[in-house]
Amino acid sequence: MKHFCIIANRAKDENKEYTNRIAGFLQALGCSVYAAVPIDPAETERDLTRGIPPETEAAIVLGGDGTFLHAAKALEPLQIPVLGINLGNLGFLTTSEIHTAEPALRSLVQDAYTIQKLPLLTAGKKGGGCWYAMNDVVISRSGYSRLLHFQVFVNGEMVGDYQSDGVIVSTPTGSTGYSMSAGGPLVSPDVRLLLITPICPHSLHARPLVVAADAEITVRLLPTFRSRQEEALVTVDGDEYGTLSAGEECAVRTSDRQISVLRLAEVTFWDRVRGKLQHSER
Repeated sequence: MKHFCIIANRAKDENKEYTNRIAGFLQALGCSVYAAVPIDPAETERDLTRGIPPETEAAIVLGGDGTFLHAAKALEPLQIPVLGINLGNLGFLTTSEIHTAEPALRSLVQDAYTIQKLPLLTAGKKGGGCWYAMNDVVISRSGYSRLLHFQVFVNGEMVGDYQSDGVIVSTPTGSTGYSMSAGGPLVSPDVRLLLITPICPHSLHARPLVVAADAEITVRLLPTFRSRQEEALVTVDGDEYGTLSAGEECAVRTSDRQISVLRLAEVTFWDRVRGKLQHSER
C-alpha cells in the first residue's frame, strides 16, 4: 500500500499532533497521505467521503471505537479498508495503540496484512427507512425506571417474551460491546451468526440466543398494564435513530453491505480480548 487517508477524532487530536505524526511517518516511507478534516462521531449527517482521493488504498482512523464505527460505515460505499489506531479508552475495534502505530503502519506499506469483511446489520420499522449497524441494534426504555414488554421473533416464530429494559441484536463484532455487558457471549468475528441479548430481564430463564446469520429478527413492543403509550428508543451503534411505540415492530437482519477491515497477522481477536478486556478488569 502506498496511498492513505487519515481520519481523526477532532476532540482527541485537537492540535493534529497524532495526524501529523502518522502522516510524517508514512510520507517518510514514500507514501502519499490525505488528511481529512477531523470529525465528531456525533455528526452523522456529514459526508466523510468528500475530498478523499480516488487512489486511496486504506484509511487510518485515529480515535476510539465510536470514531472507528462512524468512519468505517461512511467509507463502506467506497470499499476503502480501514485500520483503527486507538486514542480512546478501550478501543476494542482498533488494531493498534498510538505508541505502537509505527510497526502496524509499516506492515501495511509492506503488504503484510489481510482484509476481513464484516457484514452490517440493517434495521427498520415497517414502512419506514432503514439504518445500518456494524455492532448492534438496541431497543430499550427511554428514561422511565420501569420495565418494558417485548416479544422477539426469528423468521416469524416467537422465541422470547421479556419484561426487560430492552433487547440487543448484535453481530459477532458487536459481541464485545453492550451485549457482553448484558451477559452475552464473546464471539469471534469470523463466525457467521446473530446474537439476541435481553437487557436486565425480570426472569430466571431468559438467556441470550444465538441464531443463524441469515435470520430475520423482529422485536415487538407491547403495551403494559400501566400504560398503552409505551415508547422505546432504537439505538444503532450507540446513536439514537428513532423510537418504537407500543404495537410497533423493528426488524433486523444481516445486510449485503460489508465493512473492509485491515488485520495484521501478529494481532488476533483473542490477543485483543486478553489485552483490552482483561486489562480493563485490573
